[in-house]
Amino acid sequence: MGLERVGRHRGGTRHTDNRNRTILSPSTRRLELTLKRDLYAEAGTAAYWVLDPQVPSITTWTLRGGTFEQTGYAAAADSLTAHLPFPVTVCPDDLVR
Repeated sequence: MGLERVGRHRGGTRHTDNRNRTILSPSTRRLELTLKRDLYAEAGTAAYWVLDPQVPSITTWTLRGGTFEQTGYAAAADSLTAHLPFPVTVCPDDLVR
């Protein structure tokens, strides 16, 4: 997706300085929404975005007090404006074409 410079690898998980994004698949859905999100929080990743191409939808979380809080959600033709890691407006339909 090219949203950030990929940083170091640890345990098969890509970490960045302050953000990460992932695309869900049926085989990785539970891993991405639980274990990996917890690992990113532990690593201090400031923002975590998840694109679900099956819906399509995008969900954003922001790290606050060591825990991710959901800060945005948009599905299909709805738009989502996020402020971390940078200001951007996205439409899930446009991301999965």
